Order: sequence, then structure tokens, then C-alpha cells
Amino acid sequence: MFFSSFFAIFVAYFIGSPMQVRFLQRYVWLINTISQSGGISKDDIDHRWACSSVNDNHESVYPNRSFLRHKEDIAEIFGIEIVYNRRTNLYSIAHTGDVRTGELRRWLLNSFVVSNALIESQQLHERILAEQIPEGQEFVPTIIEAMRTNQVLEVVHTRFGQASQMFTLEPYCLKVFKQRWYVYGRPSNHPDERRIYALDRVVSVRLTSGTFVLPEDFDAEAEFANYYGVFTNREAELVRLRVEKVGAPYMRTLPLHHSQKEVLVTDDYSEFTFWIAPTFDFIQQLRTYGSQLEVLEPEWLRDEMREEARKLLSCYEAGRNSGCANPMKA
Repeated sequence: MFFSSFFAIFVAYFIGSPMQVRFLQRYVWLINTISQSGGISKDDIDHRWACSSVNDNHESVYPNRSFLRHKEDIAEIFGIEIVYNRRTNLYSIAHTGDVRTGELRRWLLNSFVVSNALIESQQLHERILAEQIPEGQEFVPTIIEAMRTNQVLEVVHTRFGQASQMFTLEPYCLKVFKQRWYVYGRPSNHPDERRIYALDRVVSVRLTSGTFVLPEDFDAEAEFANYYGVFTNREAELVRLRVEKVGAPYMRTLPLHHSQKEVLVTDDYSEFTFWIAPTFDFIQQLRTYGSQLEVLEPEWLRDEMREEARKLLSCYEAGRNSGCANPMKA
């Protein structure tokens, strides 16, 4: 998919006419231009605007009246404040003291930077290779609306190899993991539980007239703090890994979890610790390291990784067409 998934969803949410699309492109361009500069004068904004491909009216400057109005729109829609420093005569993006808001703002800005670059470089589309996003993101605007207004959703969902089910859902939060969007909340068919559903397996989503009250103690970040991925069916514990020197830089530069610590570095390997629930998603990720990674503890996870390695080896030793990919024979 050529545009970033977030940008496509945002367009779908706010689009109502070609005029609104043009406004959105201007907002993205303005946020991108100011955030990349770290501080920029109005004259420089005018100069860059005159050369921008988003400037479809071929304006020589970014009109002052439009600039002031778009600043207000950006603050209202995105929660991003463009501030003016009278001492330096420069515009910049205001920083927030709230860590979570800051992280969301950085994610939004990064999405806008990429999206704007793609918009202005469509002639290079054959040279920009992006990952395909599965179906389901078209439901995100409806779910966002339900979360904003605390409306109950009617969901038709199907599991792999099973018939579709229809139920109502109180949507608590949205989560992205490995190219898939998920909605997390309380379903009517399991009212005492909170469950997560992949949107690429959702058939339909509809707003209902019913409403719900979000639990006062619900914290989406805390809900998934001890997990990697979307499964939340284990308790957190200490996990210790040994990673060979070839694989260690990959884990070091792209941590698997916020609790990751590199506690030992040698010429041949590094050791990492985590306080995490070793769920299916986390274990699958560890397996991608192959023989470069060894689980040191907990013992049950070490045994599971060893057994999986034994099964894999026996499959290859059995030769072709041995049926090892059949889970009933594994």
C-alpha cells in the first residue's frame, strides 16, 4: 500500500469532499515543514510553500489568514500546537510534558512526515516498496467514533476455520501489532472478560444506540505493559536470554519490550533480561532468532524452546513429504 496506513485511515475519517482532502494535505504539509525545521520563520514557510507540489493554487506565499486559521485547525483536530517565539521570530511545534501525549505526538508527526513525502513524490511510487496492510482498517474510523462517544458496537467477527459470530462490543482501545489493527474491549458474549479482536477477521462493524461507561481504572498502556503483542493470557516473570554477537545488535537497536535490559556484553554474546509475560507472540518472536538465541530462564520456556527445536530437527531429518507441517503429526 502506497500511503501509510494511519494516513489512509485519517483521510477516511475526515474526508467528505475533495476540498477537505486539500485542507488535510495542507495541514500535513504545515506540520511536516515546521516539525522538520525545529524552528522556522514565516518567510521560509512562504518560500517552501511556493515550491510545494501540494500548493495546487500556485500561491507565491502561504496566505497569512489561511496560516492562522490552519494553525487553529491543527490544534483542534490533531492536538498539535504551533507556537511563535517573539524573540527569535520562529514557529515551532510545542512540546508537551505528558510522556504519553508526547509519544503519540511523535508517532503522529512521523506518520505525517512519511505521508507528506509520499504525497510529494508520487512519481517515485515504483521505487518505494511498502508492506501490504491486511483488510480491516476501514473499520477503524467507526471504532474511533464509538470510543469517542462511548457507543456500543455491533460486530460480526470470524475466527480462522470457524463460522462468523455477531455480538456487541464496548470498545476500550485500538492497538496495532505486526501490520494488523486490533480492537480491545468487553464483548456481550463474554461479559466478564476483556478480549481482543483482529480487524482483518471482522466482517462488519456498526454503531448502535447503546452506550457504555469506560471503567475509571482502565489504562490502555498499563493493560498491555507486561506483554509483547496482543495475547494477555500469562503472568509476567523474569526472562533471561543469551544472544550471539551477530544477533545482539538487532535486539539492542530495536528492543522487543520496554523492560529490556542488556546486562552482560562479551566478545561472543550478550545477555538480555525482560520483565514480561512470555505469551505466544513473544515466543514466536524469539524463534525468529533461530540458533542465535538461547533462553536461559525461566526453565519452562527453555524446555519449550528446546522441544520445538527438537521437533523442527526431526522434521528435516525425516526428509521430504514427511508431514511435519501437519500439527496433528508434530
